[in-house]
Amino acid sequence: MPKYNYLLIAFLLTCVAVFADDPGITKARLIQETDTSYTFEVDIAQSLLWAIKAPVFPDRFKIVDLNVKNQSGWITLKAHITTSQDPLSHEDEIVLPWTRNGADITVQWKDGTTYKGLYQRTLDGIHVPIKELMTIQKTTKEVFGENFMMGMNHLPFKLVHIFLIIALVWAFPSIKVIRYLFAMTLGHWVSMIFVRLGIPGIDLLFSDILILIAILLVSYSSIHKIKFKYLPSFSFLLD
Repeated sequence: MPKYNYLLIAFLLTCVAVFADDPGITKARLIQETDTSYTFEVDIAQSLLWAIKAPVFPDRFKIVDLNVKNQSGWITLKAHITTSQDPLSHEDEIVLPWTRNGADITVQWKDGTTYKGLYQRTLDGIHVPIKELMTIQKTTKEVFGENFMMGMNHLPFKLVHIFLIIALVWAFPSIKVIRYLFAMTLGHWVSMIFVRLGIPGIDLLFSDILILIAILLVSYSSIHKIKFKYLPSFSFLLD
């Protein structure tokens, strides 16, 4: 089978996931109000409200108030959570018993620091480890190990990246492809720095659409023997 057929199949398979009406990701926010009180907010369409249940915090916490705000069919759930004991720590974990593919969590602590994380659903809910969303002291070995495992766990969720890598390797079966793959890696590294600094980026959906455009350009360039000299720069911007 000609190689452009493989690229076309990869492109079409990715379109199914990216252009779906609902990506299956629910956005939520955890805001620390005081040392022992928090606000947990969830944004969800009214038609998907059935998939959201109250978050499960450690036993020492309790939900004291739950409000539902409806804005033209878009629902915001707000829960106030308190404790008379220790606040959230790196040893704690929140479980979201949601029927969703994943959760995009933003945590804002009382000192002003903000962290974001994307977590997939497991058989018993979406697990959110607090240690990944707060400032803690770690050794260099621990940082490398945790980020490597985080990338491995999220790899199946980001299949569009795999399709792009396949397209690049197929279109450039030489040492040249390393330059493009390095540009992708460098762009991802820079984007992670921006996240740590609290600098907002583009939505995940738009990032996937850019990757789709890159797959299309690589496929078109390969089929018609056209040199795409700006591909390394474009690869850098994909993440």
